[in-house]
Parts: sequence; C-alpha cells; structure tokens
Amino acid sequence: MHRQLVAITTEKIEKKAILSKMLTDLEKEIVDEVYNKNLLIELLTIKIFHSDKFKELTGGFSSNTYHYEKNNLVLRFPKPHNPLYRYTCIEIYNLSEAKLFELTPIKIIGYYAKYSLLVTEFIPSLQAYSEKDFKQPEKLMALTHLIKKLHYSQASFKKNPEASLCFIDSATKTFQTIKSILSEEDYEILHKLDAIRCCLTKFNIIKRPAHGDLHHFNLIEINGKMQLMDWELSTLEDPALDISRFFCVSNLNNEQKDIFFQYYKSSLNIPLSEATITSLATRVKLFEPLNYFSIVVWAKYAILFAYSDTRNLLEATIKNFTEKTLNAIEKIDLATIKPKSNLENNVSYPNSYFSLFKPASENELTKEQEKKLFKYR
Repeated sequence: MHRQLVAITTEKIEKKAILSKMLTDLEKEIVDEVYNKNLLIELLTIKIFHSDKFKELTGGFSSNTYHYEKNNLVLRFPKPHNPLYRYTCIEIYNLSEAKLFELTPIKIIGYYAKYSLLVTEFIPSLQAYSEKDFKQPEKLMALTHLIKKLHYSQASFKKNPEASLCFIDSATKTFQTIKSILSEEDYEILHKLDAIRCCLTKFNIIKRPAHGDLHHFNLIEINGKMQLMDWELSTLEDPALDISRFFCVSNLNNEQKDIFFQYYKSSLNIPLSEATITSLATRVKLFEPLNYFSIVVWAKYAILFAYSDTRNLLEATIKNFTEKTLNAIEKIDLATIKPKSNLENNVSYPNSYFSLFKPASENELTKEQEKKLFKYR
C-alpha cells in the first residue's frame, strides 16, 4: 500500500512537471502544430494551479484524460512512461476526416502536437458497449456497416508509421523504446510472426482508411447511432487489420465472424465478390497472431509502471494473449496460402468464409435481423 501511495505521488509530480513544460513552451511557440493557443494556455494554467476544476476520466492506459466541466471540454495528453511514439498531426488530420464523414462525434477544439496535447468537446449521454453487446447479430451488423463505411469512404487518411502493430515492428520508434524488456522467447515468437508478415505483404491490397485500434472499448452509441472513438492509431492500412483487431479483442466466435463477413460483403450498396471476401478472411486470420502479440508486448511494458490494482489484469492479459498468439500461429499453414494467385477468377468458395480454417457453421442473415439493423444505423 505504501509503495502504491509513493507511485501515485510520483506520478502526480511527473504530470505537473509535464504540464508546466508544455505551458512554458506553448507561451513562446509560433508554429503550425498549435491550434487555439490562448485556450490551451488558459486550460493548462487552470490544470496546474487549480487541478480540482478538472475531473479525471478513467479507462485509458496510454493517456491522461480530464473533463473540464465549466467549458464542457476534454483535455488529453500522454501518461508518463508511455512508449507509443505519437504522430499527433496525423491523428488530428485523420480524426478531422472521420468527423467529416460522420464516423465519430469527436470535435477538435485545440491541440499542441509537439506534446500530443488534444482538447475536444465533451460528449454527454453516450452509451458504451461491452464485448457481450456484439454477440447480438443486429449490433454486429451495425458495426459491420460502420466499419465498411470507414474502409470504403473517400476520407483521405494519412499513413501513420507508428500504428497498432508498432509494438512488434522493429522498424518503429516505439519498438526501439520497448525492445529491451523482451525475453528470448518473445523474440522467437517475433521471428515466427515475421514470416506471417512477409506473407501478408505479398497480397496486392489497396490500403484504405483504418481505425487501427478497433474493439468494443472504442465504440459508443450516441443518439441511437454507433460511432468510433480514439483515433490515435488511425492510418492507411489493409482493412483486414481492423477486422482482425476487433475479432481478437472482442472475442467473436466463428458464427459471429461469418455474420460479419456476409454483411460486409453486401452492405452499403458496395457488393464485394466472393474472391474478395475470401482473400479478406484469409488476411484477417493472418493478422490474428500479430494483433494478439502486439497486445502482449504493450502489456509487458505497461505492467512496469502499473499500480497493483491493474497489475493483475495486465498479468492475465499477458498470459492469455500469449497462449492465443501461439495457438493462432499453430493454426496457420503458410505453405497452403497463395497470395499471388488470381483469386478473382476462382469462384468455387465455401459458404462459410472461416471454413478455410475451421469447419463451416451454417448461418444466414434473416430478414428479421436485417430489419432490426436499421434502428442502429
């Protein structure tokens, strides 16, 4: 208990030092990476000297987030020891595009990109989702509609070099920060993942707007409409990465995955061929161990600075997702995957896309399910 109290006190001191440094630099900054400078100075001054005016919003591991009730604003900046190298200008650009295409309710009020400081409007009356919600076919179909709307939108996203797989990509700055904590066994897993990553690069895929960290924690419902939150890992990427991330974190079973693919194939009046969907399902499966292990590596770093009340959760995450990584790798036979073959000319595909990897489940979308979907759009 004493050690945790010391850690909390130390973190408060570190936060105040960071905020003071931001304020000092901001007052003399004249660059494009600052927006609404006077408001930022005002908010930082209040946060430093009257911190009781802000209410901490809990839930995120990577950022400190506070609600300033007087102006109904949210202040966000990285936590101390956060290893993620942020390209905040890219996040802001992609978030603005997502807002334009009605994919998110987040409205940017101000930012200081140098310190990844972001101020947005507070969103009242939102409904958070749980993993259990997406076991319901109508909610799952509403999600599918939203994700396909993102992937096939005309939003001109920018590529983020430090997106969701940066924790296992040796080319990133984030990986260079955390690599010393990895064990010999971790590097053996990374070696196996490199072969899968190499296979993925052989697919001729158009990179599309992607959320980068898609799971139920980053989805909300507001005014009856499903929306996406937390765009710091948004990028241009293979849509399979987003879908695989959601499947991994939100723990969908094969039947639910089939519902997703069947609706993704036909929704938004953008029909996709059987070959396109089969290729997508194959890539989703290949991304699975990459997504699992990126979460493992992130948790291994986060646990070094975690309080005791979250340490148990992180330990369980490391153990659980390491097992899932190894199981996912074992189920993949790269010798049977032919990414360079012309799949569009091959129309002989099973009804269940995931029967490529496991026995098919007989599942079709009913008219009743289709009807229920519209109230969630």
